Amino acid sequence: MSFIMRPIRFASTGFIIPGSGLFDGSTGRLVWTPSGAGDSRTKRIFEIHFKLGGLGTQRNFLQAGAAGSDYELISLNASDKISSHGYTSGALKYNYVSTAVLRDPAAYYVLIQERDGNTINHYLFADGLLTDFDTASAPSSFDGHFGTSVQHYIGRSPFANSQYFDGYIARIAYYDNQTFTEANHIELTEDGFWQINDVSELDFGTNGFLLTGGSAISAGTDSSGNSNNFSKTGTIISTSDSPTSGGDDNEYGNYTVFDAGNTRHIGSAGTYKAAGTISNGNRTVAANMASDAETGMTILLY
Repeated sequence: MSFIMRPIRFASTGFIIPGSGLFDGSTGRLVWTPSGAGDSRTKRIFEIHFKLGGLGTQRNFLQAGAAGSDYELISLNASDKISSHGYTSGALKYNYVSTAVLRDPAAYYVLIQERDGNTINHYLFADGLLTDFDTASAPSSFDGHFGTSVQHYIGRSPFANSQYFDGYIARIAYYDNQTFTEANHIELTEDGFWQINDVSELDFGTNGFLLTGGSAISAGTDSSGNSNNFSKTGTIISTSDSPTSGGDDNEYGNYTVFDAGNTRHIGSAGTYKAAGTISNGNRTVAANMASDAETGMTILLY
């Protein structure tokens, strides 16, 4: 049985992620190759704070590998489910596909993947540890590719001009040879809301990185202290959209967006029609209503 993850509300604590990078879903990606192998082959943490754009296609968060038969991947698949797997020499070493379906374009999600030896855990807040999977195959005798001296891509497959991420990323971090402690990253407040914490003082290990906020993500700038900066190709726009609210002029917060799965307009015969093309991080609708003898229009959210 599938279920749809509902939006969660994050507590206001004074800590602010200064915006997000809006990946355009067709060109925008970040790439970096470590100068040498780190310590994370069997112990590491991956963290991403994101909001969806398009639905129903394969969208990669992070992928590392030297060839199509030697790689690791964390993504959303074409069914809008969390998917992670690893290959060595063409052999599948681990494979997870969540039962949870992520289809809410207004919600920020926080996904954390932890590996410790042959144990891989996935955490999706607000539910915490995910235990329901359509597929769950743990790694065995697998050194892994994350944190090694191969290409690391954020927002696209390294092997094909495809699988682009479409949406907002507010924070993306990798912790090399570190153990996951939930309260270091996110915690539940007494009034029942999730609080996003400042991770800048944590240990990121040799090949760890921290990209946080719109300016840093749109440029690929690492603030972990390791200077593991990514190179940008294509369109990634710095925005003020954030899972945290505030700033000097209260400029940061969660933008209002259209729902790509439910937006409609009323045609000339009084029937509901598809809205047309939704783009710009679900903030622009180009409604083509020529079939109803009406004039096409574009609706923008500001």
